[in-house]
Amino acid sequence: MASFHFSSYPGSLALATEDGLVVGGIDSIQNFHIRKIPLGCQPRRICHMKSSKSFLLAVEVSETGEVESDELNSYLRLLDQTTFEMKHEVPLKENETVWSMCTCVFDEDPVEYFVIGTGFVIPDDDETTNGRIIVFDPTHEQLQTVCETEASGVVTSMVSIKGKLGASVNNDICIYKWNQSGGDSRYLDVLARESGRVFSQTLSARGELLLLGDLM
Repeated sequence: MASFHFSSYPGSLALATEDGLVVGGIDSIQNFHIRKIPLGCQPRRICHMKSSKSFLLAVEVSETGEVESDELNSYLRLLDQTTFEMKHEVPLKENETVWSMCTCVFDEDPVEYFVIGTGFVIPDDDETTNGRIIVFDPTHEQLQTVCETEASGVVTSMVSIKGKLGASVNNDICIYKWNQSGGDSRYLDVLARESGRVFSQTLSARGELLLLGDLM
């Protein structure tokens, strides 16, 4: 094959095959290759981790098998990034829903973790008053719980920022640092907290800056 350029065929390739000569070019419109993976349940969040070559998927499953059911239980599923085979599944607590997830590498710890933020949606309760931040290590193709921290509201969004974790919890913005007290004990400490919002919905980070999207 050789590059080929002519007014009728600009920026093309000429390929000699057993059957003849083919002149072609690269289409400027890139086609998406779509592969559908039936879940049989309601997906809520998905996050990819390059180091473990896996996806973390949050789903809601009905005990009756009906996706539109009002009674749904939340699960976390660890999936292979190539085959989408489920490696591990972890159930969450009753009435607990996953609102956010991210990956994070903390200061002085080379391991990349999955971090999820949840909120408890109680029937007939208009406000979600508590949730959890849970850190998972997927190193051995298992979702090993490293630590969990109670939150004073729903954890709507999380980002990794400069070796720390930023999280929006109801109307607060919290920065957590990673604490390793020796041995296998690891947990999150609140480094800073800033209040005064209506309801924090989305959080993004660039360098040392945080960008917050508030309900109002």
